Amino acid sequence: MVLSPYVVTTEKDTGYYGASAMSGTRMNTNLEDLASPITVVTKEQMADFALLSMDDVFAYEAGTESTANFTDFSFDRNQAPVDNTSLNPLTANRIRGIGPANVAFGNFETSGRTPIDALDVDKLEIGRGPNSNIFGIGTASGTVNAVRPSANLSKNRTQVTTRVDSFSGYRHTLDLNRVLKPGVLAIRASAVAQRDGYQLKPSGFLTERYNGMVQFRPFSRTSIAGSYSYYHGYGNRPNSVMPRDGITPWIASGSPTWDPIAGKAKIGGTPLAAMPPTLTNLVQVGSVAFVDQGDITWWGQSRSNLANNNSPRFTNGPSY
Repeated sequence: MVLSPYVVTTEKDTGYYGASAMSGTRMNTNLEDLASPITVVTKEQMADFALLSMDDVFAYEAGTESTANFTDFSFDRNQAPVDNTSLNPLTANRIRGIGPANVAFGNFETSGRTPIDALDVDKLEIGRGPNSNIFGIGTASGTVNAVRPSANLSKNRTQVTTRVDSFSGYRHTLDLNRVLKPGVLAIRASAVAQRDGYQLKPSGFLTERYNGMVQFRPFSRTSIAGSYSYYHGYGNRPNSVMPRDGITPWIASGSPTWDPIAGKAKIGGTPLAAMPPTLTNLVQVGSVAFVDQGDITWWGQSRSNLANNNSPRFTNGPSY
């Protein structure tokens, strides 16, 4: 049987060596015939190095950075720091130092909101730089294409794995393949239950995945495949930026307090003629206080001062 040029398999992969990829031309092409810089990460390599996600893979590959070795943060319109690594880790990565990777499944672009999981891929193809042959997903940074698994028409298979990580983390997987009619019809199902634990408590993230696949070959040159995937993730991740200091400027201003009855700020019991900078947002230093019905209802950080971004005194402040 001659394989379709539009179907990529792992039959020629040996160990950590992936012989072919579809990320270069959208066809199953040998890597030696591609001019594009493409790295293939095989299933065996991911298993040996315990690589469960794209972030794990990026920690080992050249020209790639992820949450393991890169902290992605920015400033919002109020010049307050935004921790992208914690809020959106799926895009907190870089290829070639330019921007986040474009994620594709079987060369079909995705929204990037569903993370790649080791159980649901046969291999990963990392393409660096733009590729005009992959229209629509050839970004300037690069693309990660996940080659999805399929049901096996010739061999029954059952695999159960479990592991325990630091900080109360765990991962349990189940992968079943059943041949209903040899060479003609097979089904496959897999599931993942995972918890990512962190040193900073009470952070933790739970993941549930369920996959179903069917392979049907009614004729020798005709093959029909279908798949269904479900993903649910919930929890909270720890902050990746340093704690913010609003105490130092407050002490430097004489430790002012707010008197809700008199409606004045005081230092050591003496009323002040004007609100000190640490209790107002008129000056972008220190913290901000909101007073409602004679009481301070919220006391938190002010906006950042871009001229002093090298000092945590001026860029941030905690909430009380």
